[in-house]
Amino acid sequence: MSRLKVFLDTNVLASYFLGKPEAQKLFDRDITKRVQYIISPLVLQELLLISDELGKKESAEEINKLLSKYLTIEQLDEDSVKGSVERIRHLRNKIVHANDLLNIQIAATTADYFLTQDKDLLSLKEVGSAEVISPEQFFNLVKEAA
Repeated sequence: MSRLKVFLDTNVLASYFLGKPEAQKLFDRDITKRVQYIISPLVLQELLLISDELGKKESAEEINKLLSKYLTIEQLDEDSVKGSVERIRHLRNKIVHANDLLNIQIAATTADYFLTQDKDLLSLKEVGSAEVISPEQFFNLVKEAA
């Protein structure tokens, strides 16, 4: 069985670092063996800023642990940028922040699911081949597949 590819938005990982129980479940062994988590370089940058804001020295160590065990950083490639012009035109100046466009493009070209808590992003329903879902929807999906 192939692993689900799931792009994690910064707000989902922020919940993890804030110790929210539902976000802690993301890295349970039963889930991580069935999922490949993907982030963008922008999400990594935001995570590093969040760890500073939280003032937790161990957050940087936890980020390194997650990177080495569970998170794959995907870059934008030239072909996906060329293919995204229409999507960006459609979303530009609408409901998403300019930073979200990078995450949307990477998720659209690399993931099965885009996991976010952002209501505006959730309203998109899908980006490319990735379905945009909340953590709750994700856990229901994983539970059903078990």
